[in-house]
Amino acid sequence: MGDVLKANWRSVKLGEVAIERTERVDNPADSKFDRYVGSDDIDRLEGSLRRWRSSTEVTSAAKVFQPDDFLFVRRSLYASDFRERAARSDFAGVCSGDILPLRARPGVIEPGFLGAVLNHPRIWEYVVKHATGSITRRIKWRDLAEYEFPLPPLAEQRRVARLLEASTAFVEHLTALAREARVVQRAALDSLFALPDSAVPLSRLCADTITYGIVQAGPDVPTGVPYIRVTDMTAGDELSTNGMLRTSADIAKKYARSMVRTGDIVVALRGVAGRVMTVPAELDGANLTQGTARVRVSPEHNSTFVLWALRSTRGRREFRRFLRGWKGESLLEITLGDLREVSVPVPCRSTQDQIASAAADLNAAVAATDRRLAAALEIHRAILSSDVSGAA
Repeated sequence: MGDVLKANWRSVKLGEVAIERTERVDNPADSKFDRYVGSDDIDRLEGSLRRWRSSTEVTSAAKVFQPDDFLFVRRSLYASDFRERAARSDFAGVCSGDILPLRARPGVIEPGFLGAVLNHPRIWEYVVKHATGSITRRIKWRDLAEYEFPLPPLAEQRRVARLLEASTAFVEHLTALAREARVVQRAALDSLFALPDSAVPLSRLCADTITYGIVQAGPDVPTGVPYIRVTDMTAGDELSTNGMLRTSADIAKKYARSMVRTGDIVVALRGVAGRVMTVPAELDGANLTQGTARVRVSPEHNSTFVLWALRSTRGRREFRRFLRGWKGESLLEITLGDLREVSVPVPCRSTQDQIASAAADLNAAVAATDRRLAAALEIHRAILSSDVSGAA
């Protein structure tokens, strides 16, 4: 929050303007609510809630939410990756205990303006700072309620709410297009990989042993060797050095066996277990952590074909066959040994090349849609990050 408040604005705590809904149901399947929302049903910076599941699938107690409530995801996906998820619902239902159902205090804050506050980057910085836990982290309402921000008069709040409503509508339109593009891509991939049953274990397609990387990377060394963590694989479909930590040359040398090269495939072993990405040229010579594994396809096979085989419905089904709970948490993992046994179809090389080319073309089309969405999101984030929301 700035040091000086604008005229007629006042400093408030979130607990003064928002109310946590605390009603629960012990058996959602037998309740009057037919919709259940889990934390994974809410996307990053999603303005309105778009996904849910049947409450008949839920066997544990759940929280109740009502129309116009905001569902604030209080648990991180992995480490401190909370993904800025606080969507507004237009229906009633029940939700996971990892979600805080919050409503605007009438006559004090406009619901649309509360949405701006709950999606502002600064509140998520606060969440990261005050959340507790190790593998995944959570923030309690009593701590979140202490978050302070400047609150303008109601008339100014309504103006901000209208601006954000228009921006949100445009983002959601492009989000729907991007989602539809991926549905088409998935259907096309399923068709491409509807191959005769001639599958072999993934390890038999590799030039080197499938392996994980550095056990203890030590402190971050800005001039050192970058290493790929699970958290580097949670956003988007491409690996990048942006935000990537680095280890010393000496530590990296001890783990030369797990060094990655351009075109290698990296697989997340936990957190987002089964997520696969290709190593770009900028990461040639980088390394891995224990939570990720390197797959180096032999020259006699097409590495792009193997990548998309693992990303296909067939490939995801194979990963699910081996997934198991990790350290008593709800997170899942696949062991290195099981990853080596994941089954991959192996047509002749010319067929691999044709399928890889078609899959790459499909991906390029989807990427173009994603770029339009990313540009819209940048504008949306700029609006949220500015003082128009009263939180800067």
